[in-house]
Amino acid sequence: MSFYNKFNNKQLKIAHRGYRAVAPENTIYAFKEALNGFDFIEIDIQLTKDNQWIVMHDDSLERTTNIEFLYPKKLRPFRVSSYTLKEILQLDATSWFYNNNSYNGEKPKPKAPPTLKETLEFCLKNSMPLNIEIKDMPCKEENYVTNLLIKELLPYFDKVNILISSFNHCYLQSLKMKNRDINIALNMEYIVPNNLINYIKRVNAEAIHIDENIASKLNIDSLISNNITVAIFTINDKIKQKEFYEKGIRAIFMDTK
Repeated sequence: MSFYNKFNNKQLKIAHRGYRAVAPENTIYAFKEALNGFDFIEIDIQLTKDNQWIVMHDDSLERTTNIEFLYPKKLRPFRVSSYTLKEILQLDATSWFYNNNSYNGEKPKPKAPPTLKETLEFCLKNSMPLNIEIKDMPCKEENYVTNLLIKELLPYFDKVNILISSFNHCYLQSLKMKNRDINIALNMEYIVPNNLINYIKRVNAEAIHIDENIASKLNIDSLISNNITVAIFTINDKIKQKEFYEKGIRAIFMDTK
């Protein structure tokens, strides 16, 4: 059964990078907050210098960790791909959020960015479905990337409801060629491929995840009639959320409930 068909709810809420409005994005703290009120969690992954999977949105570690203080002799842009997993696990990926002047609660213990395996174990323990977005990694060979990902996911395929998405559709095509049971969604932000439905079916995707800016370019009813699920990112306005649900959008990425 496909990822989206496992949900009974027709209007799904996706915790974008975890519940990032109340906890630091892409961390276990955010995932814990998302357990109540969201249907599934979305995370971003990329490979470290020694080709280990880490959960991180930006290709630089600067915005959401203390990298420049822990490794002051290193130079920007502090790319994830320039550091080993051991080095990254020494970082604090949470204090930047809790040190913000707008946060008035108790500050939890500093915590490193989670690995993909740590996140999968969290989802397994809490029966939480997971959307994994593969960030584009131009310096990594596509076939090598997808082989590493399948190896990491293999123990969890029958235990966690997993959806893989990416703006790099070549990753998704490669995954499907290796394992047709993997559920994939095509991320789209600015450009809509010609003959969209044929394109989606050719890649064998079950869904598309779209930016609000291209929603008006799509025939949502036609996509739905072809058994293609449409999700939209990132909509936090309640009125807009209601409007998109009414148009047939199945799932909405949100920073806050």
